[in-house]
Amino acid sequence: MSQPVVNGSTNRGYFFKFEARGYLPYISRLVNAKEREATLDITLEPGSSQTLHVVDSGGILVPGVPVLFLNDKKFIFRTPAGFEYLRWRSVNVETDANGDVPLELDPGLGRILICCPRGSASPFKSDLAENGVVTLKPWGQVKGRVLRNEAPSSGELVMVVAPERIRESVTPLSSLLFDATTAKTDEQGRFTLTNVPPGESYLLVTRTWSAPSGDTQAVLESKTQIKIENATPIELIINLPQSRLSKADLTTK
Repeated sequence: MSQPVVNGSTNRGYFFKFEARGYLPYISRLVNAKEREATLDITLEPGSSQTLHVVDSGGILVPGVPVLFLNDKKFIFRTPAGFEYLRWRSVNVETDANGDVPLELDPGLGRILICCPRGSASPFKSDLAENGVVTLKPWGQVKGRVLRNEAPSSGELVMVVAPERIRESVTPLSSLLFDATTAKTDEQGRFTLTNVPPGESYLLVTRTWSAPSGDTQAVLESKTQIKIENATPIELIINLPQSRLSKADLTTK
């Protein structure tokens, strides 16, 4: 059988799944829809298939949840509505009416991403429990105030970014916004970030400016490591020094 890479009008290609009684299933490489001929060298490994059982933080099975299998080192932004986009080799399926989904055992797809309004999880296959149960952790909330020289600072861009998305101190703003949960501070310097993925991440405070090329750049002025473990809000007060850039150079978008 074959599975489209993404749903929609554009055919990005296909993965081919091979199954045989007494052997583990195998998912092929991506076969581009424009390939006139494809050769696949497949060797099935003996064994029995496993099943993932997805439950929420209360232990209740969760049906109809998108489950993504992908390369260990790849990152995909997730929200309660699902995966923001799929740009890497991956297999996207859903749990059945019992909250179950077959565990794809392609050696190249060792990480699992699950997300829905009831929570999220991102285990590695090697860390799965023997019973195959994956427990979703609730989305988090981060709120607080940004001060500059002890005074409330409005219009600051605050974002929560996964550790693997952190780059240099000056980076194109769009590359961070693409994979981040963001908010701006109000007149009192207050901010609230909702639907923050569980696990470790960084809270960044940035100022923006226009580079000579005309591109908007983000200067990272504060980086705070946080960890979302439950639905209890994390509260922070961040005190920044005077901006490193002159007021004439800064443009708050």
